[in-house]
Amino acid sequence: MGQISAKKIEGKLINGQTYTGKLMKFQSEKLRFGLSLSKFHKKPLGTFVKQFNRRTKHETKIAWSGISVIDETSANEKQLSNFFVGSPLGFIIADGIVLNPPLYNKPALLLNNEGKIFIKNVSTQNGIRVLCRSHKIDIPPENRNIDGEKHILPDFCFYDLLYEKDYIYADGRVIVQLAGNIIKEIIFSKPGQKIPIQTIGLTLSVADEAFPPTWDMRERELEIKIKGFENIRQGIETGSFIVQHGKVNIKLNSETWQFNQNRSKISEEKTNVDCPGIAIGFDIDNNLIIITIVDVHGNPQNISLENMAKILIENNTSDAVSFTNDWQGSLILGDEIIVDSSQKEAEAQNETFPVSCAVMGYFN
Repeated sequence: MGQISAKKIEGKLINGQTYTGKLMKFQSEKLRFGLSLSKFHKKPLGTFVKQFNRRTKHETKIAWSGISVIDETSANEKQLSNFFVGSPLGFIIADGIVLNPPLYNKPALLLNNEGKIFIKNVSTQNGIRVLCRSHKIDIPPENRNIDGEKHILPDFCFYDLLYEKDYIYADGRVIVQLAGNIIKEIIFSKPGQKIPIQTIGLTLSVADEAFPPTWDMRERELEIKIKGFENIRQGIETGSFIVQHGKVNIKLNSETWQFNQNRSKISEEKTNVDCPGIAIGFDIDNNLIIITIVDVHGNPQNISLENMAKILIENNTSDAVSFTNDWQGSLILGDEIIVDSSQKEAEAQNETFPVSCAVMGYFN
């Protein structure tokens, strides 16, 4: 096999219906990927690729739209202040800098400093380090998601979105709400006050007498280190694991919460959830693989996670994740543009749908 190979795949789904699609393999030994983020102005994926190639002198072989960014519409829907506009939604590390820490325990595509690509669940369960100018604060894992109504709180603690309550017992502490690595709100709470959990980023809770003066400014950028991920150069959140170690392994509720206003937990394992007919992973020879299941027009066709897992295993996949079921965007494989089936207007103009983040793969 050369660095890239492609083949048509076809077969039968669990219900007996036929499917067609495409399998592409990329030798992962020399495959690298870079990330580009546009916080305020969406751009077609093809524009991201051209700008990335021009800036880095690389030749992109694969690209897809990554995480979303809060715009004015989504800020209004989530009842957020406008200063949250431009904030990324989803874990991202770019060039070794944590732009957005993980908020759940979801899989991510990672590239380490030695050039190895792999998929792994990412979370803050091992603690974090927060740096800003002269202040360096280590917050250990035991200071994560502490219920202040039941336990005495340390000087520094933090909360992600796996915390079971919808509020933090602040009780006179300073609450710092982040979006990515940016301070968005600073609340000097009153005795007994409860602060709603912010669903966009981590929340830091600090004893009033220990509050670092360098944190006392909205829009200030913090440097956040995730314990155990110091060697990661690039990282981007993906969909859920559907295959692990060559077997079906769909466990949505162990990785995330449902996204709704009540932050209700997924109550049971679901294998009939649809994904947009695209999955990424590794085969048994550690080649990166992309599988697309398409309709008669060549657009990704919605397919259940269970069916996608079946197709992946039939094609010797070891580990794989789905694209999220709310994915709207584009996928570029070589010179081929595959757009989400809902983006008919963009397809008609032979252009990719505007997105906020792009992942570009190239050979070193």
